[in-house]
Amino acid sequence: MAVLTGYFDDSKTDGRVLTLAGYVGGERHWQMFEDQWAAVLDRFEVPYFHMKEFGQPKEKSVYEKWLPPEEHNRERAHFMAGLVRAIGRSQLKGFSSIVRISDLERFNQENGLSLEAYPLAVYANMVTIGRANPKAVVSLIFDRAEQIGSKLIKAQTYANSDTYYRGVTDRIQLTALSKSLTWRNVRPLQAADLIAWEVRKHHLNQYDWWNDRPDDLSAAIDSLEQWSIQNGVTPRKSLEALLEESEIPGILWDYKVLCEAHKARGGVWN
Repeated sequence: MAVLTGYFDDSKTDGRVLTLAGYVGGERHWQMFEDQWAAVLDRFEVPYFHMKEFGQPKEKSVYEKWLPPEEHNRERAHFMAGLVRAIGRSQLKGFSSIVRISDLERFNQENGLSLEAYPLAVYANMVTIGRANPKAVVSLIFDRAEQIGSKLIKAQTYANSDTYYRGVTDRIQLTALSKSLTWRNVRPLQAADLIAWEVRKHHLNQYDWWNDRPDDLSAAIDSLEQWSIQNGVTPRKSLEALLEESEIPGILWDYKVLCEAHKARGGVWN
């Protein structure tokens, strides 16, 4: 029986979207990742990666040497490319989930429920990972967040009451990062931070289209392509690079998907 470990982090824009994403792999994959990721950090002489700090470098930060950013685009691009290659060479598998906050609020109000975004995102990743690894025991580790323990318990409740994907998440264990550790010294969380950030930014670029997306899949694909052309929206190069290394399957919780899931579960969430 395979034993896998995953590391996940969230990225959010208040009132609009929350993403929760990360990578899953076996011991061999994570050792390869540690070696590859550390080599990139050493080569560029930075102690860790953090997307917010990297995206908005400040004086006296670890990315101070790349100020002003516009004068160091080539170095910064090479650094990001190295991190992406480190993920690809390790053969880790990416997973993500997205919750549209206004859609969740509408769904809750109409159905007299109080589902929460973070637990919902955890539960979505549990389903996707469980379906992709039906015979594996998977331990998922989450970066610390406010009331992370209660959020993970709630996510487990959503999973346990799922009659549509019954048993799919039974081999998945949820754990919060130990208080003695941080993303600064847990490198897999740095990769999770990268993918969560990129997935969130990509969805925000398409945010308005999702407000009126067609139900039919083929119609939706055509509609999104036309909308993107009309609005000059192109995929983020950094996300495209991540996708070239590993697909990032997941669930996007908009109003329509929430309603479909509610019906499939018989309206039961606890």
